[in-house]
Amino acid sequence: MAAVRGFSLGKLASVRMIFSVFDSRSTSTREFMRRVTAARVRETNSKCDVTHEVRGDQTPPTVQVRFTDGSEFVLEGASHTALDIIAAINRKSRTL
Repeated sequence: MAAVRGFSLGKLASVRMIFSVFDSRSTSTREFMRRVTAARVRETNSKCDVTHEVRGDQTPPTVQVRFTDGSEFVLEGASHTALDIIAAINRKSRTL
């Protein structure tokens, strides 16, 4: 739970989530989207561009993150939980 409490968009330039609404593998990506679009989280960096792309094909769910220093981070949603995605972003943010 500490990963969720400390989640901030402060060092993120953009977050893009891609998933198929009909694909059961996209559950964690959709949950991450719900959390990242929450007002409390969005208020941590109003300049962060948060977008999502819903597809109708079997494209694997992914979360693409670009940090303010220009580095990029891509996670496959099918192999991570929403909390794993948040924790990975938090770890990377702390190193910047």
